[in-house]
Amino acid sequence: MSNRPDDTHGENKQLVRDVFAAVDGHEFDRLHEFMAADFVCHMVGYPESMDREGTIEFIRAAYEIFPDFTHELQDVVADGNQVMVRLMNHTTHSKDFEGLPPTGKPIDYASAHLLRIENGAIAEWWLLEDNFGFLSQLGMTMKPADEGT
Repeated sequence: MSNRPDDTHGENKQLVRDVFAAVDGHEFDRLHEFMAADFVCHMVGYPESMDREGTIEFIRAAYEIFPDFTHELQDVVADGNQVMVRLMNHTTHSKDFEGLPPTGKPIDYASAHLLRIENGAIAEWWLLEDNFGFLSQLGMTMKPADEGT
């Protein structure tokens, strides 16, 4: 088996597909297989990065609130040791979220993820998600903060 860049790109892309399949299959304990021991996750809107255990617990908690959450991978592109994924997220507001009682409404929103692969494992993961679109579909609105608060 050769180690041409095409082979590595294909392996890295498959690793990312396998991660999303494990998450959508609620196989959260399998995520350890895919993430390096010194894994770091960066999420837009969150001030602190998360390590491997924190990320897995974050994902597990999200699926407690949105148990039918799935990812529709639309583009998976590899360049060097990085994989970029453009995807749609699908779920239903079926449980209380941030004080909002369940509406039963479907929620669909876009996101982009960039993953850095090292030695066959995800070393770093950046998430950019349409949180405004997500929250809008839940019925939340944005308004200017009151002056003096």
